[in-house]
Amino acid sequence: MALDGTQYFSSQALHGPNCLTRQLSNGHTLYDHTAIPPVIVCPGHAQVIAFAPAYIMPQDGHEKQDGEPAAGKRWRTHHAATLVPPHVTLLGDDLSSKEPFCALALQQGFNFLLVCKPDAHTKLYERLAFWQAQGAIAHREQRCRKGR
Repeated sequence: MALDGTQYFSSQALHGPNCLTRQLSNGHTLYDHTAIPPVIVCPGHAQVIAFAPAYIMPQDGHEKQDGEPAAGKRWRTHHAATLVPPHVTLLGDDLSSKEPFCALALQQGFNFLLVCKPDAHTKLYERLAFWQAQGAIAHREQRCRKGR
């Protein structure tokens, strides 16, 4: 199941109470709407199974603006137990590769594959470099062909 945010509206003029806001370098304010549309994906298939999205919007009682990690957590807390079977693998970007996301995923019975960028996970990349220098990391590549 892929979990990644997508922006579906953006304007410097039109806005409402559920818009996210961002100050631009030219001094103007950008108003936008963003959501996380969870989808079941399968390698080699163009079709996906889409679930109701988690909307990223201002939350009552929160001073900090809403974001992808919080919206993804809300969606999994409210819908995952009834819609998604256990042991599904969650796919996410670097925004998701933080301890709270991983701990909740494990607690809910999910596996996960997450992007970890070097500048955001310096200790992980230091360890990988050490293990690689020690010859402790194996590399395997396999080509799969269909037909000829």
